[in-house]
Amino acid sequence: MNDDAMQGLLFGSAEEVVADDVASREMRVLTLNVQGSPATRRDEMLQWLYASECNVLVLTEMRNNDSGNRMIQELESSGFHVVRTRAEPDERYRTVIATKGFEVRGLDTPMATSRLAVARLTAPFGPVDVVGLYSVTNGMSEESSHSRRAFQESFLSAMEAHLRTHSGVPLVLTGDLNVLEPGHRPAVDNFEEHDYDFYRRLCGLGLVDAYRLKQPEGTDLSWYGPKGGQRLDHTFLTSGLVRHLSDCRFMHSVRECRISDHSAMTALLR
Repeated sequence: MNDDAMQGLLFGSAEEVVADDVASREMRVLTLNVQGSPATRRDEMLQWLYASECNVLVLTEMRNNDSGNRMIQELESSGFHVVRTRAEPDERYRTVIATKGFEVRGLDTPMATSRLAVARLTAPFGPVDVVGLYSVTNGMSEESSHSRRAFQESFLSAMEAHLRTHSGVPLVLTGDLNVLEPGHRPAVDNFEEHDYDFYRRLCGLGLVDAYRLKQPEGTDLSWYGPKGGQRLDHTFLTSGLVRHLSDCRFMHSVRECRISDHSAMTALLR
């Protein structure tokens, strides 16, 4: 379903969720920062997600509270299998991966944080690991920079270990990575070199920026603040999946209708 069609469904009757048999033909991956999944917008957000007809939902910045738990329950009651890392009481946010129609199991990761979830699913072209990440936000302070850099280093180590341990399984990494690609336009002055280096080092692990691959001149931005927009949400693939990537784009209607402060990002693999 395209973004224009989605616009008309936002406040109408709920669409049926994507059929299980779609998983035998293609992976429709969608990542969205759910902006804390507040109860006031939860039903609209779920309706929007169901209307997308995507069968791999990677949802970041989900609150570790009753509203977040309710959203997970709603996804499960609609036939999605939900994978998430156990959140400790002091962890405010988590990432969840909800899939429909796939054989799927959660995987342990070398990095213990509820901001990271890993699921292995059986796609039409074989097993694929899906890694969902909500990285640390740029708080524009020295303390924030230190925390963000430490998180990035830990994740890179975890990612390298996962790729080494599971070298025969292709991988999709997606989510709100809270970093910009080098040369980002418009230029942003509150990101530091370690942020751009995080992007470069992900590429150095053999990961390919799916959006940039399919939209080499693309100028989409996925989040807007008082000083302008930024492309903070990303999807990366290991090289073995590149030939299966049919499309990668942003769906802006979810942000334009203020269901979230982020646009959704989609990738179609078949």
